[in-house]
Amino acid sequence: MRKLAWWFCMFGMTLRRALYRPVFLLFLLIFPLGMGALHQVEKRDSGRIAVALCPGTDAWNQALAERLESEESRSFFFYPCGTEEEAKEAVMTGRAECAYLFPERLKERLDEGRYTRAVRVLVSPSTVAEKIYRRYMTPKDSDVISITHQGVSSHQRIHMETGKRVILCLAPAKPFKGWDILKTACDQLWAEGKNIELRVYSPVQNPKSYMRVKEEGYLYAELGQIMEEADVLVAPSIWYETFGFTVLEALSYGVPVIVSNHVGAKDIIAQNGIVVRAGNVEDLKKAIMTTILTVNVDVKDWKTFLNENYEIYTSRRRKENETARISN
Repeated sequence: MRKLAWWFCMFGMTLRRALYRPVFLLFLLIFPLGMGALHQVEKRDSGRIAVALCPGTDAWNQALAERLESEESRSFFFYPCGTEEEAKEAVMTGRAECAYLFPERLKERLDEGRYTRAVRVLVSPSTVAEKIYRRYMTPKDSDVISITHQGVSSHQRIHMETGKRVILCLAPAKPFKGWDILKTACDQLWAEGKNIELRVYSPVQNPKSYMRVKEEGYLYAELGQIMEEADVLVAPSIWYETFGFTVLEALSYGVPVIVSNHVGAKDIIAQNGIVVRAGNVEDLKKAIMTTILTVNVDVKDWKTFLNENYEIYTSRRRKENETARISN
């Protein structure tokens, strides 16, 4: 615990110093968008994440955008857009995974130490994420919008019975992902004579007889086959998850889910799953053996997600412009 506290302390001090560097700050602002896109990019190819930049007419913003475009990055590829509509079109058509619209007077805010005021509205992928973000910034406004990626769509549920209770764990078998809690719960269920099978897609130390382990992981194209025999997907994370795409993907295939209350995707499961207390073995055991017969959820598509975000940005800007007009 002391080591963990020391690490967070050092990270916070480093982050605070780095925030005074404009390029780092811009990366920080873009990072959540990029990570949302990265999940799909990883499945598709090994290329970089394309980010459209819209610096507007501000000379300093334009210079910063040019610097980003010229710098080599193994993770991001930046290119300019002349207008907001061009940036939106780039994302809608897939030429860019996300776009960054530079706020006005960004340099002035940085010079005055008001870098958090460069955030016009905080859009969080979950209530879990919003609660954490608000510890470090106080935006003018905020919203929670569940996220998706371009590979998600609704699928007809085709459930293949195996005679066992098939439990999916698509996350790495790591303690912070709740692996120890899941293993303890399944160990106890197995000892109680429950006919379970835990399917894991990462390396596991000393796997038990009730486990089916595929150490090399899985390809996104294999998800349909993986979901066919699943009775439930479990995401029992101990640490805080801003969302959790595997939960969304399971629901898109009609598979019920169990998530801890630290997983952001708990916002979207409704009656299609169970939320348990993070780290609670008894909660997890009971949830695993609870049968949910049908999953009924509207899976958000990529275009809807983009339009939701764009509408938030434009509606807030219209409101600000109207306020400024009245004030003048």
